[in-house]
Amino acid sequence: IASLAPANAKPFIIEGEHLYRLEKVIFPSFATKRSCGYLPQSYVQGLRNKLLPQRPSLRNKRFFISRTQCSFKTFAGRGRHIKNEELLMEALAPYGFEKYLLENLSLEEQQLLFYDAEIIVGAHGAGLANLVFSNHASVLELHPRNIITPTFYYLCKSLGCNYKYWAAEIEAPHNRIDFSVDVPKILDLLSDWL
Repeated sequence: IASLAPANAKPFIIEGEHLYRLEKVIFPSFATKRSCGYLPQSYVQGLRNKLLPQRPSLRNKRFFISRTQCSFKTFAGRGRHIKNEELLMEALAPYGFEKYLLENLSLEEQQLLFYDAEIIVGAHGAGLANLVFSNHASVLELHPRNIITPTFYYLCKSLGCNYKYWAAEIEAPHNRIDFSVDVPKILDLLSDWL
């Protein structure tokens, strides 16, 4: 956070048991709309200039973001775990895909992984927020139900990333359910990029 702050700003941690009096609070209206991941180009460039390596992207990483260690628990499962993940990885591996557990990587390692990404496959979730570090990667987002949450579609639009999605045919009141994917359909969606 310190590297993103302007020179005249000093970040500090807010402690939960204290009250704070603020002179001014700014909430950009566009960026705070529900499910809107679109970022203005000035934000994208500022972020990239401060956080990304000063070298061209290698664009040599094809990876799947695993949620097997996600600890979010709901009555309907553990939180967007892909029940047939092993089968999916067996199908993706011959195309050079590797599996990553983002919670096992430092922020710097996540930045480099996404910066050098060619193709990213992953379930809808916070791990895809790392797309801000990617350089025109191709993204296949897996949705656990038949309703699409467009957060990462808009983020991809603002970043110039190719975007596709696959959605389960499950009707559910929320998207924190475990689900299985249609592996042949996933490979078909990826075929243009492989």
